[in-house]
Amino acid sequence: NQGLKSHVKLSKAIYNKSIATQLNLINESIWESVTNTNDWSSVSKCSMVKKEYVNDEYVGLFVDNHFKYRSPIINRGYYLRFKSIEWALDRINCDYVITLGAGFDTLPFRKKNLKFIEIDFNSVALRKAEMILKHKLILLDECKYSNEGLIETNLILQSPNYSLIGSDLRYNEAIVDILERNQLIDINSETKVLIFNEVSLCYLDQSDGDKLLTSLKNYLIYCKSIYYLSYEQLKSYDFDNDGFALFMEKHFKSIGSTLRTLLTREEQTQRLKSIGFRDVFIVDMLTFYWDILSDFERLRINEIEAFDEFEEFHLLCSNYGLTIAGSDLIWKDENSRREETLVNGCDLVSFKIKPAQLSFNIFSHASCQTEDNQEILIFGGFGCNAKTSRHKRLSDLISLNPFSHSLHYCQIDGSIKGRSHSKIVQLTSDLFLIVGGRESPKNPLSNILIKKVDSHKFKLDEFPNKINTPPPCWRHSIIYIPFSNQLVLTGGKSLFEKNFLYFCDPESFNWYRSNIDDVFPRHSHSCILKDQCTLIIFGGLDLIHDKLFDSKLYHIDLRTDRCINQTIPNLPSLYSHTCHYVEGRDKVLILGGISNQGHSNNLLEIDLRNNQITGKWKIVSQESKFIINSHTSHLLSPSSLIIIGGGGNCFSFGTYFNPSIIQIDIDQQTVDLKKK
Repeated sequence: NQGLKSHVKLSKAIYNKSIATQLNLINESIWESVTNTNDWSSVSKCSMVKKEYVNDEYVGLFVDNHFKYRSPIINRGYYLRFKSIEWALDRINCDYVITLGAGFDTLPFRKKNLKFIEIDFNSVALRKAEMILKHKLILLDECKYSNEGLIETNLILQSPNYSLIGSDLRYNEAIVDILERNQLIDINSETKVLIFNEVSLCYLDQSDGDKLLTSLKNYLIYCKSIYYLSYEQLKSYDFDNDGFALFMEKHFKSIGSTLRTLLTREEQTQRLKSIGFRDVFIVDMLTFYWDILSDFERLRINEIEAFDEFEEFHLLCSNYGLTIAGSDLIWKDENSRREETLVNGCDLVSFKIKPAQLSFNIFSHASCQTEDNQEILIFGGFGCNAKTSRHKRLSDLISLNPFSHSLHYCQIDGSIKGRSHSKIVQLTSDLFLIVGGRESPKNPLSNILIKKVDSHKFKLDEFPNKINTPPPCWRHSIIYIPFSNQLVLTGGKSLFEKNFLYFCDPESFNWYRSNIDDVFPRHSHSCILKDQCTLIIFGGLDLIHDKLFDSKLYHIDLRTDRCINQTIPNLPSLYSHTCHYVEGRDKVLILGGISNQGHSNNLLEIDLRNNQITGKWKIVSQESKFIINSHTSHLLSPSSLIIIGGGGNCFSFGTYFNPSIIQIDIDQQTVDLKKK
């Protein structure tokens, strides 16, 4: 009888184990898209390391040798992820690190002075254990190893300084049980423990994440210090109107990795304080990149590989951040200086989209309004046209009627290379100059002269002999000055020069360089003409230090070459915006761009006489969300603006285009707001 009972007990155990294994496989298949993010992330980290952004001798051990290098913007994103986590870890004094959703992270092998306990799905943890043993990062005879993949938490690998647990993070009680049962942490009044979350809890419902953090904190209550560190997505300052942020959220949902927990800074702070962490500090990646990384480090990574996706990179940075929490932290709040009144002080402006007659997806293009104001010519950029849906650099010339919004693709007799970040300017009634642009950051392109021969037909025209032509550039500004019959080229990026302001005679195309260097070097700025003889230059990115230029307006008197600057209180630093001077009102309109908070879907009105911001509107549409950068805009009247294109290649999330041409009637919107 006793033998029979033992046999029955063993049979039940085997049966239950079989059922558990099946349930575990079903459960993990549901979360397969989340576990797949580990493989994608590992390749991205390896790509970044192989390009020598950082040193990590272990990351390649967890990736196939035949991986494909990522794009520069993805390499930069993972560089910042790596660098910011290292920066935070170096400032947290702890003995143990519990890593939630560890994936193939290499921290345990790089930070050998710490003891690590890593937790991830059984399928991920088992693969990692095999690789650890294969590459002898831990020797088999120096550890305990179990390769059973049960539904409940499983201690897969255990050594004196490293433990690997296979578990769904929602099994908070089972995780704590295995920590306690195996005494993985020496809990006493001197022990300091860090709970580390690198893009993992965001995939759980907040209630499940809160239960896990609360359970861990209660288990560790008798330790001297308990810290929390996370690197993950955060809601940007104006999330509901942030086209990039909403596009990012939609991307994760489309690949089956929905961001179930995505919080504002205030919500994240309140969440952790309610769990029991007294001090909470949040540093978004835009702050980290511009304010914490040194100028030298930014210059170093700029030399690694050609890069020109500034807007998308900075928008990415504004939607990710570090959270550091504890009860005995001495930490400078690096994020406090980013709290601006710009967004909070805006009126909401809703407007109707006026769609063009043809498909129109484009950004980083050039456009100019003709002398009679009846036509806007749009050239180049990145996007797709009526002929193909494939995204590429364009060489199309498009005629837009700014009032009916009808589009016509023009015919150009001659071959022109597709280019981004060029400029187009009208010289005479039938002559237009396309200035600069690039195929790639390593291949800037020369100027092109085109002549109008019919309504929508152009031909390439020959340049006369050119003297002192500036080097090919992009992200610059070009303006025609009727008063002196001159072209003025300001700023921009090139392969050779770091700062320039050039004047050109449009009849002979002789160029000469100005001695005014006070306002340079910068790119992606705005330059507008006031009173026919004064340039106003605003914003841009500093070419040397790769950070926002100051927020001053620089006035250059073309008669005297004198430059003075004007400070407008509360005016944010911006780049990739557009700017317009409103004659008769002595006002400047500033539209869109990127600030030190990230996106800026705002319209600002500056009163130059009274030295103040007299209007600020947040542009909101009920139909669509917008990324108002890498766009162009034109002033149709003192109170009417048209916005053309805009968008960007959004990290690994795909390419986003503003859905159509946008028209804003400023005075009408102000009347509507007053009525409300």
